[in-house]
Amino acid sequence: MDRSRKLESKIMIPDMQKEYEKRELLLSELQQETGKLLVLHATIGYGKTVLMSQFARLPENLCAWYHLDTLDNEPVTFVQYLIRSFGRVLAGFDLDEEYYAGITQESFSPFVRDLIVEVEECLEAMTGFRKLVLVLDDFQVLDNPEIFRILEELIDHTGAYFTLMAATKGEVPGFLIKYIMRNQGIVIEADRLSFHAQEASNFLNRMLSGKEAERYADMIWNNTEGWPAGVMFAVLYLRRLGCFDSEVKWENISQESMVQNYIAYELYKSLPYEIQQFLLNTSFAEELQPDLCNAICGIDNASGILKYLLQENMFIIRIGGKSGSYRYHSMFRSFLNDRVSQEQRQEIYEKMAGYYLRHQEPDMAARYAMLSRKAKILVTVLEKYGLEFLGEGKRKAVSGYLQFIEECGIKPEPELLQVKNALASLGEENENGGKLLTVSCFGKFRVVISQTGKEISWRTRKALELFAYLVDREGEPVERKTLLEQLWPDNAPNNSVAMLHNMIYSIRKELNSQPKLANLIQYRNHQYYLDTSLMAIDLEEKKEICRLAEAGDAEALYARREELLKPWGIYLEEADGTWCMARRVYFERCYGKACSLLADFCRKQKDYETEEACWTAYVTADRYSEEAVAGLLQSYARSGDRMQLKRFFEQARKIFTEELGTDLSSGTIRIYEQAMKRKA
Repeated sequence: MDRSRKLESKIMIPDMQKEYEKRELLLSELQQETGKLLVLHATIGYGKTVLMSQFARLPENLCAWYHLDTLDNEPVTFVQYLIRSFGRVLAGFDLDEEYYAGITQESFSPFVRDLIVEVEECLEAMTGFRKLVLVLDDFQVLDNPEIFRILEELIDHTGAYFTLMAATKGEVPGFLIKYIMRNQGIVIEADRLSFHAQEASNFLNRMLSGKEAERYADMIWNNTEGWPAGVMFAVLYLRRLGCFDSEVKWENISQESMVQNYIAYELYKSLPYEIQQFLLNTSFAEELQPDLCNAICGIDNASGILKYLLQENMFIIRIGGKSGSYRYHSMFRSFLNDRVSQEQRQEIYEKMAGYYLRHQEPDMAARYAMLSRKAKILVTVLEKYGLEFLGEGKRKAVSGYLQFIEECGIKPEPELLQVKNALASLGEENENGGKLLTVSCFGKFRVVISQTGKEISWRTRKALELFAYLVDREGEPVERKTLLEQLWPDNAPNNSVAMLHNMIYSIRKELNSQPKLANLIQYRNHQYYLDTSLMAIDLEEKKEICRLAEAGDAEALYARREELLKPWGIYLEEADGTWCMARRVYFERCYGKACSLLADFCRKQKDYETEEACWTAYVTADRYSEEAVAGLLQSYARSGDRMQLKRFFEQARKIFTEELGTDLSSGTIRIYEQAMKRKA
């Protein structure tokens, strides 16, 4: 290839496709930065190059672009590219690159001085003095200290007109850190490069019809966590499909679009084999801790690997400042999960169960013992902690564990018999494990005094909402100011405080029949919270099903099918505040996903009765879900119940027509018509 052509291709600002979302907010923030260094630090697909090209084209900037590769670690090559890059944007720039062909460490400083003088003379001669930006793309390929020194001198000796902008997938080099520490520059990490909700929404609305954008907004946002490449590939795939009758599942979008290939070929397959295996084996842990990862992988250096992954931006996130704890980006975790066989998965679950048992975390040990289908581990957990579980009110969980052990044909030893007998002795009268209050958050919000069976009556609807808000916090303290803003947003502060005190007084008065409930509502350091140890709340089992649904673990859902197929009802249905809406939508979405996953699993297992029950439960929970309607129609068609098929189709069509003002999609109608033809 001709040398000049090669140089030109590396110093040209790349043309971005019109589909890319313009990052208006980020561009504004970057333009307002007065420091001399801007570092974009994130893994593949976070739009670093796109953002830099958009920044380079702002009218206020002059941009010298330089796309790096490993060959640029040679100082002579680097200097020649640098000169060409500046010469491309500065009129009259006349620095002879051949003169510096023999550049040595001793001549770095004279070269930088010559370069700065030439740049400043050109800028002064140009109309409208503007900011000059040197963009170095793929900065992580540089590892030559001599080149770092050239850049260091360039930053140190240029004026306020100059900004160095570098994009790196790897660790930020040490020589740049000092500028960050001196507040002379900033690092933009993956969290800020991610699309925020409005950007993703704008992109969907621009690329899809309004109806389709609304249909897929939450699905794409939740599964990509704002990863720009993931959002873009998903939307472009949907756009290529054109008009589609029924909702496309995320699993199909992820597999059929370029999302998985992009992760696989741009990131995963470029990693050493040992790192690939580490990622696969640890991908089933919701929280990554070095000791746990060592136990799963049979190694002793997990701490170093996790730090390496974090430095290299491998879709890993440090959890809330917690030392040594991480999690994988949900989409990356799903990508890894799909590459592990069921047999390997159960082996990993078994190791995790053993780890948590050794570390005296019985809840987690029991959970992963169930997932690994290892009854012997579960027996050990119950023998040691079964009575403790019952004392904590985990009666349903213990009952499920014992049922699984019995199904596996294991004869109980004395310790396990003791747990079984203790469970039986509790009976219906102690169904809530000794909790003083029983709280139902799904459907009608009910708070019942366990001993008497009396339901709490609320003096006002606002008292109910106050208590529901505190229940939703699950024992987490909330400042009085936040309570007032959430429950009385339109009231004057003094009035709101008085109303809050009155509501709390009325609730405490209602609970006076139980002396132990006198301190149920705690107040400390200007914060309110509930003592949840006194309450049996129906949240935990629902949250566990949601976790399984999000993990796509249909087999574990099948083990809990009875619990799943009981109608949930709307979360905090009687609460009107916006504070509960996000969680309400979350539970509704997870319930639908769980029903759909379990239905597909049952169909493959030829358990058609449970499959039909899943779709029925889904339709009952969300009669506007066309996925649920289509699933139940197919289930009725398989069962041969032509009358039920016809009755349900007509009922669903009437609901869509009269209540939504639209018809069922042609795909759903086709399912019905084909089924009726087969039965005719």
